[in-house]
Amino acid sequence: DLGSEEANVSSEMRKLRVMIHNFCRLEDGTLLKTVDLRRYGLDAGQVITNAIVQELCGVHNKIENLQLAGCSQISDVGLWAIARHLVKLIVLNLTGCSQVTTVGIRSLSLRCSDLIELDLSYCYLLDDVSMTVLAGGSWKLQKLSLRGCAKISDNGLSRISQGLGG
Repeated sequence: DLGSEEANVSSEMRKLRVMIHNFCRLEDGTLLKTVDLRRYGLDAGQVITNAIVQELCGVHNKIENLQLAGCSQISDVGLWAIARHLVKLIVLNLTGCSQVTTVGIRSLSLRCSDLIELDLSYCYLLDDVSMTVLAGGSWKLQKLSLRGCAKISDNGLSRISQGLGG
């Protein structure tokens, strides 16, 4: 049917425009070093999943600032993809990524040592063990946000503070 084919082409063109707008510098077409996947998901009408994170990281490994705030479908699988591909990542916002656990934090700690800013607010599964893992990484962290992480006690905060040099 010609009408449905035109609708599919129109839909694909819209997705392409949204992708270009969110991932490329409009002046010269180069890939942006700051990517807001939440914004892309809203613009594209698409839920951000681990598969989308894996795909993005695989084709664009020069991202320095990745915003995943509110992307509640992201889990340790997505963090593994980030750690595997984005070794020059400086800022990572995981606010509200409530499926993230110590396992995902471990993969970040092994490969993303250039991180300066990490927001883990409302990652409800993180606990004192997660802070021990964070403390054991070779980080350059200057800002760590943990709002709403009720399982992290003063003991966990002490560990992270000692591990990051106070």
